[in-house]
Amino acid sequence: MITYSHGFFQFPRFRRPDFYNYHCEIFDSERWSWRRAEDILLPHGEMFDNNQSVYASGLIYWLTTDDNVLAFNHEQETYHTFPLPELVCKNCEYSCKQLVEYQGKLGFICKTPEGHIHLWGVLDRKHPRWKLIKEVNIDLLAKEVSFPSPAGFYNADVALLKAFRKMIFYKLQDSSYNEIELLDGLCFAADVFPFRSDLEPVNLRGR
Repeated sequence: MITYSHGFFQFPRFRRPDFYNYHCEIFDSERWSWRRAEDILLPHGEMFDNNQSVYASGLIYWLTTDDNVLAFNHEQETYHTFPLPELVCKNCEYSCKQLVEYQGKLGFICKTPEGHIHLWGVLDRKHPRWKLIKEVNIDLLAKEVSFPSPAGFYNADVALLKAFRKMIFYKLQDSSYNEIELLDGLCFAADVFPFRSDLEPVNLRGR
C-alpha cells in the first residue's frame, strides 16, 4: 500500500517472525529509509494475508483468519481490531468472505447460505459498526455461470464477480451481466486483483 503526500510516499510492510506478532516497518521516500514501527500483536495462531489489503477512509484494513478486521493507521502508526458482523463472524455457512472498498469506505462482502451476496459497510471508521447495505440475488446468474463468487463492486450499481476463467460485471437493476474472458494461462479469477491509480506525481528517486 502506497500513500502520497506532496510527491512522496510511504510503504508499510509486515513480517511475522513468530506466531505472536508482526514486525511493522515503514519506508519513507522523503527520508529514503526504513523505520521500525510498533509491532502488531494478535492472539496466538491468528494471522492475516499481507497482500490482501483494502485502503479506505485513510486506513489500511486486513481480514484475519479469526474473522476479525485489522485496521492500521499509517499516519499515526497505530492499529486496532474489530470483528465482522455478528451474523457472519465465525459462521462457516457464509463463504467467500472478503473486505472491499465501497464508495470510499470499508465494506465487507460474502456469500450467504442461500447463495445470495451480502454487502456490509462501516459508516464511521472511529466507531466501526457494520450495517447491511445490499443483498444481491444471483440465482439466475448461477444457472448460467459456473461457480460465481463475489469479488467487490465496480460502482454502486454494478457488482463484480469471479467465475471459472472469467470475470463478471453484474448489473443490480435488471440482473443483466457482461462477461470478460481471462487471458490464456489465467484459469482462475482468483489470480485477478483490483488496481487503482491516479495522476498524482510520485518521487521515486528520493530527490
